[in-house]
Amino acid sequence: MTKSEKYFKSSFLEELTTTTEKTNAPQNIVKGIEGLFGHSMSESVRALLQFLQDYKSGAGFGQYFTTDLTLPEIDAENSFMWLLSFGQIELFAQVFTNSVLIGTDSGGQQYYVNLDANHPEVFLHNSGVLDMKFLADSPESFAYLNRVYEDFMLFADDRQIDVEPIIDGKLPDIPEISLFQKELRLLSGKINLADDSDVYSNYQEICNGLNSSELMATPSTNVMDAYDNAFWIMRMLTHNFETPPTDMNPSPKSGIEHLENGTDLLYWLWRFYFTGEDSSLNNLCKRCENHPSKIVKDAAFVIDKLHNKPNEFSELNFLRLQRDRLLKGSIPPIFEKEIGAAFLKPDKQDDYTISSTKKMLLKNPDDHRAWDQLAYAYNTIKSWQKAQIAAEKSLAFNPNSYYAWFQHGIALHEQKRYEEALLSYDHALCYNGHPNLWTNKILVLLEASKFSEAIGHLVHQKIKADVASEFVTKYQEGSVKLEEVETLLGKL
Repeated sequence: MTKSEKYFKSSFLEELTTTTEKTNAPQNIVKGIEGLFGHSMSESVRALLQFLQDYKSGAGFGQYFTTDLTLPEIDAENSFMWLLSFGQIELFAQVFTNSVLIGTDSGGQQYYVNLDANHPEVFLHNSGVLDMKFLADSPESFAYLNRVYEDFMLFADDRQIDVEPIIDGKLPDIPEISLFQKELRLLSGKINLADDSDVYSNYQEICNGLNSSELMATPSTNVMDAYDNAFWIMRMLTHNFETPPTDMNPSPKSGIEHLENGTDLLYWLWRFYFTGEDSSLNNLCKRCENHPSKIVKDAAFVIDKLHNKPNEFSELNFLRLQRDRLLKGSIPPIFEKEIGAAFLKPDKQDDYTISSTKKMLLKNPDDHRAWDQLAYAYNTIKSWQKAQIAAEKSLAFNPNSYYAWFQHGIALHEQKRYEEALLSYDHALCYNGHPNLWTNKILVLLEASKFSEAIGHLVHQKIKADVASEFVTKYQEGSVKLEEVETLLGKL
């Protein structure tokens, strides 16, 4: 047993219990994760996750680490629908890399541990630049690095040693320094402090200064490649359009039918869906029906419905739109209307804004921004049908305008054409995630009695599930009136 393994097993978790409080949580996170991903994990990862279940958030790897077990708490019937309702890159990154989030540092960067039983490696996910960095070959190595770093910082503070020269490799002539160097040499080949990272610079600069060279190691798994390969898919799943890279991996030489790894299957399921490879998609969905990973089975179920039963899962219309955008280049307006000069003829009922906008359009009828302005003006005076026509005219010139789709959705919403309004809002959300769009979509779902979908979208907007459920229940019971809903949504 190495020193890092011995420290992790005998001291590390015990030390953390002195700084946090036991939760007595009834759920079995370890069992839930293994069921979700369809395989067992290493002993050290099991111990770490069990600790995170048993103790409140706030425990840390040193002073830089706080726990946040979002993914393992999934209790929805369909786990992938649950993920889609949240729509967060961080959650999708876990399932597409066979990893689980074990904490967040003071700079907001997330730490993931790989669930591979033979290679439980630790990675850093940088929310700012959205990439994965290999950090350590195991939780043991990462914990021991924190131990060495903290011990040195306490030692330096006690001896009033200036750490700035150490960063430049100028070490004080003190015998104890060699002890820290020896401990760092034990981590050589297991820790990667060679790549730049803003939040991690203290470890980098001081540990590399002490070591007189950069601590370098390479991953044994393909987690970073898996993240890079699936990033465009993760973007598509979170209401953000992302064109597939031009150098996408070709199909495996051994054939898709031999794939068993859950992360690979997830990647190919969504890739086939978004790129229109329907025959391969249908075959792969059937293969995944009995896969041991719940997340794979649930994803295959969702994709099959999206592809073969377009009237189900209306809340996932945005995924159908994403597919259309990739296959057709852009989405043409779905409403065709001939709008002649009669529509733009000045009317005694027109206010100043409408009248001046019409004059602009008579001179330049191709000005889609002016059509946007006209749609907004008509919605303002509750002339819904005219607003709809103006928005459609704008979309004829610029089908990628989130604002025109937004105004179009409002006009249809007020005409109680709920399904069409939802589709328009989904179009808008493909281009812009403004809170007003989400509020309007939730209002439509409530008015159309799509209550479970409304709860899912509230949760997606980071409203706690119990609060969202209570809000929708009050609406159903009539204790919240329709005119009050928008105000309450704003407060939520």
